[in-house]
Amino acid sequence: MKLTIIAIGSRGDVQPIVAFGRGLSDARYAVRIVTLEVSGAGMSMGGIVA
Repeated sequence: MKLTIIAIGSRGDVQPIVAFGRGLSDARYAVRIVTLEVSGAGMSMGGIVA
């Protein structure tokens, strides 16, 4: 299943969504996280498309 998650806010707002996406990815979901460029700067997405 393909999922797109929208996460807007500061790094502290986005990081929990990335962790949630990693869990879904580990469960074999195709995850894409949509965020603002500033929010995702410097974060390791762990194989999740951003």
